[in-house]
Amino acid sequence: MQWLHQLEWNFLVLSVLGMAAAMGVQMVLAFSLSPLLCSIETMAPSMVVAMVVPMLVDVAEVSGWMFGRFDAAVVGAASGFLFFVYLEWYGAIFRRRLARACSAGAVR
Repeated sequence: MQWLHQLEWNFLVLSVLGMAAAMGVQMVLAFSLSPLLCSIETMAPSMVVAMVVPMLVDVAEVSGWMFGRFDAAVVGAASGFLFFVYLEWYGAIFRRRLARACSAGAVR
């Protein structure tokens, strides 16, 4: 998406084309990695990041912060890593709560 922004076309056209390109790349990655991960559902969290981060870069550029290709890549990688860490943390807490509920006999 950042590469399309550097063409300096109309912002609305760039946003639509950029989001379409970002989602196309994400779909190709999801379908190519799904055999390795055993299901397409495991890619859903990365799809959220792939949708939100380009929008954040757009909002930053509208606000006056200009990102280069490297900067946009760093923002994307950092966001992906932080979301991964959040999901791992949330998953660990959920498993602990579920184990406590099952051992207490709350779930039948």
